[in-house]
Amino acid sequence: MQLSRRWFQSPTLLFVMFLWSVSYAQAQDYSGSNVHRHHALRQFWRQLEQELNDEIDEFEPAWFHHKHMSGDWAGQRSALATWGIVPTLTYVSHLLGNPSGGRSRKIAYTDNLGLDIEVDVEQLARWRGLTFHVSGSLRSGRSLSKVAIGNTFPVSNLFGGETLRFYELYVEQSFSHDSVSIVIGRFGIGDEFATSPLYSLFLNNAIDGNPLSISLNIPAFSAQSYPVAQWGIRTKAQLSEAWSVMAGISNGDRTVSRNHSHGLDFAFRSNADIFTIGEIRYHYGHDDDATSLIGNYKFGGYYDAGPFLDLYYDRDGRAYITSGLPPHKAQQNYGLYFLVDQQIFREDDETHRQGLIPIVGVTFAPADINLFPFFFLAGIVYHGPILGRDRDTLGVSIAYGQFSHDLQRSQRLAQPVNTVQRFELAIELTYQYEATPHLILQPDVQYIVRPGGTGRIPDALMIGFQIAINL
Repeated sequence: MQLSRRWFQSPTLLFVMFLWSVSYAQAQDYSGSNVHRHHALRQFWRQLEQELNDEIDEFEPAWFHHKHMSGDWAGQRSALATWGIVPTLTYVSHLLGNPSGGRSRKIAYTDNLGLDIEVDVEQLARWRGLTFHVSGSLRSGRSLSKVAIGNTFPVSNLFGGETLRFYELYVEQSFSHDSVSIVIGRFGIGDEFATSPLYSLFLNNAIDGNPLSISLNIPAFSAQSYPVAQWGIRTKAQLSEAWSVMAGISNGDRTVSRNHSHGLDFAFRSNADIFTIGEIRYHYGHDDDATSLIGNYKFGGYYDAGPFLDLYYDRDGRAYITSGLPPHKAQQNYGLYFLVDQQIFREDDETHRQGLIPIVGVTFAPADINLFPFFFLAGIVYHGPILGRDRDTLGVSIAYGQFSHDLQRSQRLAQPVNTVQRFELAIELTYQYEATPHLILQPDVQYIVRPGGTGRIPDALMIGFQIAINL
């Protein structure tokens, strides 16, 4: 069933304008272990979850210690918080350049202004366990990977959807003392599944948010990752203190990401993909124990109803490159992933939870219809790496994607002169410097091996800088 866009656009636009106007009276802050679900806040998840117990230097203004740049707005944020309304506005920008390698030498700038509003309906209207969430983004800039480097794993996670866009609109209902919850509405499936708050440290899109192989293999997944949302439902059950399971099903409309609709196309298209995903989680350690080494282990799988074009065979079982027939069309696709982050060293600091956390992730998918049947990511994250900089974070990562062998077979038939895509590798070193709790400065260096996978483009060095502000 397809609903008329015209019916939705006018009242929805007014609603967005209203939400934007009240964002300047923000509530105090987000808190809790689910901060990272709200994409625009991911750069601040540690700052928002921790208490600010550091002594204030007599020469520092109190403004330096606010979680929001604009403070409490004469008590208006706190007043909204008493009603259960928590709006926040964040700004993140990248200035990136490649001094060597790639197709050319250029500098590119991208930015994202994100608005998130959470309403605790239980606090506002005594509906127990119900929350309401709405968000949007405003993006601009250009992709350095597209205009200069020519690689597959974008060096900036901010590129995509360069326009004013309505993002999420959903309700979440919790039951049984929050051990069971259901989300219904328009949301990004990538904010819920196959992710970790630690991934938000990195700028390269191969890791930030989700393993990029899932989006490259499944267009329906990329069409429901920030800042694009789809209609869907997600259920979660906390089976014990350590174990939980989560499942989701959504409409995989591949056209909903187009910029000219600004996220206001609320149609539910019956001919679109049906995307389903499930995840089992194991949480190791105790968050309240100052000596506990925290770990998270996630195993998941997804299924998409298609269609997907075969990378080698035509409908008669021959190579489509030589037969001239269209590629075989498969009506289903699937994949598996396994993600781990496990702290192996923790400093004796109960306040800031400093320590070393290795991260590892792998994804698998069939080689006949997926660009990356195998993808691997790994890294280390250290909270508080420098004495006296307890709230800074250092990160080193590597992402490796192996192109499909079936794709390589087709490329050898079509273009035998060294244009076969074999693999791409991205290495990143980054440091998140907390100038204030609401201002993060982040120098970043990346090295791209075999951009585009063919070996014809020189390896590229990228040097950049990120600024993140919690307004």
